[in-house]
Amino acid sequence: EKIKPEVSDNVSEVTTEQSEKLWLRMNQAVTFTAKDEDDGSGMKSVQVMLNGTKLKSGESERTIQYDNAAWVTGENTITVTATDKAGNVSDEKSYKIYKDVEAPDIEQISLQKPSPSENGPIYQTFFGRFFNKSARIVIDVKDLPTEANSGVQEVTVDLNGSYKTKNGRKETISKTCKASLDDKGQYYIKLPEDLSEENLAYMNVKVTVTAKDNVGNTVSQKNVKFDRNTNVLYESSAPEISIDKNKSTLYEESDKSLWIKKDGEVTFTAKDVKLGMYESGLASM
Repeated sequence: EKIKPEVSDNVSEVTTEQSEKLWLRMNQAVTFTAKDEDDGSGMKSVQVMLNGTKLKSGESERTIQYDNAAWVTGENTITVTATDKAGNVSDEKSYKIYKDVEAPDIEQISLQKPSPSENGPIYQTFFGRFFNKSARIVIDVKDLPTEANSGVQEVTVDLNGSYKTKNGRKETISKTCKASLDDKGQYYIKLPEDLSEENLAYMNVKVTVTAKDNVGNTVSQKNVKFDRNTNVLYESSAPEISIDKNKSTLYEESDKSLWIKKDGEVTFTAKDVKLGMYESGLASM
């Protein structure tokens, strides 16, 4: 018998390719299996070298678990050969497989206007941050691809709270939004657009941000605090203005028209419309 054994593997199933490198996904195992021809002498061993360390050989299969001590963070070199009982040695298989054990770094989370040119303030109150048109939750995440970092795969934003529509319908919110990536390398979601709720009048949510890299390491920041509070609030209703008849020198005709008396005065009052637990309050009149 002079036919070499054949070695197969599951490398493509347990790794992901990023920046022309193969990265081992979290908690996976690389398996090498050797097979002799049907009427051959049979397998003697499968020998694996990991970073120069000779691993215990198996008769026909060898599995390298993710938590094997021979793995190092970053680049790992694996070579595999198989030998049958007749002494035939397979062609050597060789791989460079990278291991990433660190989750991405969420550096900053902020609530911003969609762009500097767009109108609509973001107003800080004791209860949280209010906006009345549109806003972006912007996330700075770093996991720059290196020998030990596989890069960011996705960033998600969980919104949990409640909202009210203009027709008075009240609902709870529990939604995960996948963040988009802008040309500055920042991840963001846009509110209230990403809620996909028409006729929104009021919203009060808390925010959790999760970042995941290309091999599955994740990190989360729960109930993100924007300045002093964790509430993000949307309010679309304008304040109500009325004449305070008790403080004004007016008289009312039968047709309900109001007339000011000579040398009189009119006092106006304004109040914010309370659609939910909190309102932003009056800024000016």
